[in-house]
Amino acid sequence: MEYIEGTTIEDFFDEYVPWQETSLNDIFVQLIDGFTYMEEHGVIHRDIRERNILINKDGVVKIIDFGIGKTIEAGFLQAQEDSLVDEINRQNADTLPKEYYNGIYTAQTDMFYLAELFNRLLKKINLDFVEFLYQEIINKMLKKDPKDRYGNFAEVKSAIDKKDFLNMKISDEDKKIYQSFTNTIFKMIVNYRKEPKFNANPEVFIQKLEGVVRNNLFENEVQDKKELINCTVLSGCKHYTNVNVSCEVVCDFLNWFKQSTYESQKIILSNIIVKLSLIEIEYDFSELPFS
Repeated sequence: MEYIEGTTIEDFFDEYVPWQETSLNDIFVQLIDGFTYMEEHGVIHRDIRERNILINKDGVVKIIDFGIGKTIEAGFLQAQEDSLVDEINRQNADTLPKEYYNGIYTAQTDMFYLAELFNRLLKKINLDFVEFLYQEIINKMLKKDPKDRYGNFAEVKSAIDKKDFLNMKISDEDKKIYQSFTNTIFKMIVNYRKEPKFNANPEVFIQKLEGVVRNNLFENEVQDKKELINCTVLSGCKHYTNVNVSCEVVCDFLNWFKQSTYESQKIILSNIIVKLSLIEIEYDFSELPFS
């Protein structure tokens, strides 16, 4: 059994000061990441209490005590009758979700109780001096009817990503990294031969761009320009071969992109696609059957 040197989440809130390194936002995001991971592996906790959430000296959240946790078959996170429902639910009617009265406990019930705990602890904090970003998300997690909550923790995580992007302060350095990479791609492409198609999948984009970096590991400039263009552009295009593309620019962009949230990555890719869509199309009519 792992020994965890830390404090309960309740003590963390009681001792919280606004200028400390680990913020309430950090704690909430870590909790959602942890419960998303459990849900993906078919586990519900069923005993979400202050003493079962610890925070170590490095600000890392540890979710403990799965004594009455339950493993559920993949794909079956929906309503299931729970024999321990009386033992694991609070007795205060104000903190009971609708499914409690049907003797049901699911991953969505974990979601409700996690939000209830966090919201209750937040009330101990003077929020005039603390910027907590996710109250709207907690409010939705707290809906009594599970139909009104997020469908799963992955949806909560996605909502956090969207919120983070909208609140993201784009620095001059962020703009420099983005523009250096995107402008280079834009300058390389002469035109498209037909209506262009683009890759909007961040995971595929990262995989392809990592391939470019790997294939130019000992070079100062990217050798195969087409390979770089194909990270984003899926259809045929005419491109210049004499445009210098610094490997450093590509590496800096890749590292920056990978550090962004998934939702941010999708929006960054969307911005690149909008820019590349401005390049003209020069149709090759010789390929048409009636030419």
